[in-house]
Amino acid sequence: MNLTQRLKDEFNDILSINFVLEDGLNYLRIVTNYNSLDQVEEISVKISEFIDKIESSEKNFILEVLSRGQDYQDE
Repeated sequence: MNLTQRLKDEFNDILSINFVLEDGLNYLRIVTNYNSLDQVEEISVKISEFIDKIESSEKNFILEVLSRGQDYQDE
């Protein structure tokens, strides 16, 4: 099972998750179902700790966890 699927299975509040290449840097961009910055910070720490504990070849990226925002539309 790949990293994105494992994260979706572990965290029910993930709305979307994608690897994105921007300016030569690889981002793992996760949009959560949260609006509060405190909630986004909390799940960001949990996601980071989860990624650190699992075996995966997909570890060369910058983790970016975002709130859904008011205008979020499911992709």
